[in-house]
This record gives sequence, C-alpha cells and structure tokens, in this order.
Amino acid sequence: VKDCFIKADKNQLEMLIFAVLKNAVEATQEIGTIKVSCEKENPNQRDLLKENIILEKEYICLTFTDDGSGMDNEVKDRIFEPFFTTRFEGRGLGMAAVYGIVKNHDGYIFINSKLGKGTIVRIYLPTIEKLNVPLLASDIIHPKKDITVLLIEDDEAVMHVTKMMLKRKGYT
Repeated sequence: VKDCFIKADKNQLEMLIFAVLKNAVEATQEIGTIKVSCEKENPNQRDLLKENIILEKEYICLTFTDDGSGMDNEVKDRIFEPFFTTRFEGRGLGMAAVYGIVKNHDGYIFINSKLGKGTIVRIYLPTIEKLNVPLLASDIIHPKKDITVLLIEDDEAVMHVTKMMLKRKGYT
C-alpha cells in the first residue's frame, strides 16, 4: 500500500503471516488457491457492531483468502483459544498467537468462513504518520560468519520457512 505506514514488530508480523498462511495451506490441502492482499481499508460496519468497536484511526487490512475446507461455527468460535486444534498433530498455538499479536498492535481480526467454501481472514492494523526513524542495527542483515544453527522442528512447513529465514540472515 503506497504511502501508508504501520508501527509493528517485524518478527511478530512474520509469525502472524506464517501462522495464517500455514492454516490456509492445510485447509486447501496444498492444491487450492490462497490469495493475500493488503489495502488501506477500515472494518465493515457489520464487523464493527458485532465486536462493539468505535474506530478512531485508519487501518491497513491484510486479507488472506483461501478456497479450502472452511470451518463450521463451532470451530470458528474457538479458533483463537490456546491449544485448540482440529489437527491430530499440532499445538494449537498458531491462531491464538495471531490474535495476541494483532491485539498487541492495537488491531482487529475478523474471520469469515463456511464449511466447504473456504475462509477469509482480515487483519486490521492502525496506520501511522511516516516516522523518520533511522534503521536499527538489528534491521540490517549482516552475514554471521562461521555460525551454524541446529534447527529441530517436527512440522515440515515450519522447518522450511525457519530454514529460509535463517539463511537470509546469513546463518548456516
């Protein structure tokens, strides 16, 4: 989104995006379609009334749409509960963490889903004026010479993304 800024922790946003995408991949069983978009947009009036929200700011909306298996109302009502999962394997922390990250950034999250029809996840984060803040040293990628990281993960998707992020940061 051009000329629009948010104040956010980049590591938490990476976790948020990964967790939502991981659920979408599982729901589409790796053969469906997942669309991710970002627009300057405020929540719709129906969602605002349902959550009793009064807007005081403008928002960026990060939207994840999939044509996967969708959720019934019982699952949708519990999706943000810690340790709730519909999978045999898994910890049930992904969407609970997403909810916490969104709330820590003064945002909102809404999920529309129908069983057999797919899911739409909308994450609203408040915009800010552009800050002329210099990059922190931690924002600049410096290769870490001679540092090897042992990565152990039982989820192949998590393993792959984590490995890619470590490589991008210069680790072996």
